[in-house]
Amino acid sequence: PIFQGGGQEFNLRAGTLNVPAIVGLGFACEWAQKNGPAECARVSKLRDLFFEILTAEAPVVKINGSRSQRLPNNISITLPQGDSDSITFALTGIAFSSGSACSAGRSETNYVHSALGFTTQESEATLRLGLGLSTTENHIRLTAQKIIQFLKKSGAL
Repeated sequence: PIFQGGGQEFNLRAGTLNVPAIVGLGFACEWAQKNGPAECARVSKLRDLFFEILTAEAPVVKINGSRSQRLPNNISITLPQGDSDSITFALTGIAFSSGSACSAGRSETNYVHSALGFTTQESEATLRLGLGLSTTENHIRLTAQKIIQFLKKSGAL
């Protein structure tokens, strides 16, 4: 058995099924099947707009990974300089991560970045942004401009 307890699920699992979560998952699957392709296209356009703005106005920013062979909602960039604290201060109001999802809460150098060959400085200056249902073109432009302002203030542009 996975857990000790009642005889549910052929004595493999104790407890009661989480019916609200099961219904929620069913609804999410239904929604994704109906709206997923259009939402992927919308978010891909926003991601590509972000890349276009940075490429044009801040060519010193490194876009990590393929520009086309990636999840539509995923952005990973490395700034030419900066550290998590200074970048976090500069990007107040923007939700982002300075590491990979699998290294959240750790203070040592990100092992994913290390595996990709990033230096400690590059790892410190790498941002991960996720786009979603509520992301708008205005959010994309504002985020790009805040990054550009940070780079100008830091002397990288």
